[in-house]
Amino acid sequence: MNITFDMPMEMRARYLNRRAEDARKLQAALRNKDLKMFFELGTQISSTAANFGFPQLERAAVSLMLAADPNRSGDLNQAVEEFADCLVRLNAELN
Repeated sequence: MNITFDMPMEMRARYLNRRAEDARKLQAALRNKDLKMFFELGTQISSTAANFGFPQLERAAVSLMLAADPNRSGDLNQAVEEFADCLVRLNAELN
């Protein structure tokens, strides 16, 4: 079932605006090496992004979670950059 079929663009835009705040939180988490914040935001976003029609944002959120795993050699900087770039692309597509 594709629930974005009838979802108003305004709702999708508000969702992306909230994710922009998350990008700022991720920048702070990066400075503080707060892996817990990376995992929490990644989990939250990955569970909602596809519902709003943003599967590429879901993939970027999963990358955040993987980068936060201390047992992996993920690059936190790269994960944040990919997430932010994804937001920019999606906002451009919506406008």
